[in-house]
Amino acid sequence: MKKKLKQLGLVIAILIATQFLFGQNNSEQANTHFGKTLDSKVFLELCVKSLPTIDDCKLLFERQNAYTFYGFITDLKSKFQEELKEPIEKLVNLKVESFTTEDVQSGKGNYVGGMEKIADKLQPAVTFYKIDLLREKDAEFGVAYKYWVNING
Repeated sequence: MKKKLKQLGLVIAILIATQFLFGQNNSEQANTHFGKTLDSKVFLELCVKSLPTIDDCKLLFERQNAYTFYGFITDLKSKFQEELKEPIEKLVNLKVESFTTEDVQSGKGNYVGGMEKIADKLQPAVTFYKIDLLREKDAEFGVAYKYWVNING
């Protein structure tokens, strides 16, 4: 009995640590980080710099799905490079929203429906962030960039 309680305690500790490390909501940290990028060119440069590596994709997606997703990264990078050639737009504010893998799997949260289609391909306890760059101080909508994940700081 004592051994089973010890094992159960270890499982609970691992689950808590996993939730703390991967599922942690860092919306304030995201707000500070992205608040420095209200110039559209600076933000797009950050996007290019922040594109995931194959190792990052493995942290988010299960098995072969990591490689499939990583295949889309090259196209995305070239689209960002094209957008960098456009005139610079100065934005005045941003809005950060977050949700977790568990939110997607249970059907709750503020995310596009496509997330539900890939819910079974995601690793557990991942927090995603949607960043809206706003043209006016308290605008409801802006230029949305979906979805960011904080990996290793």
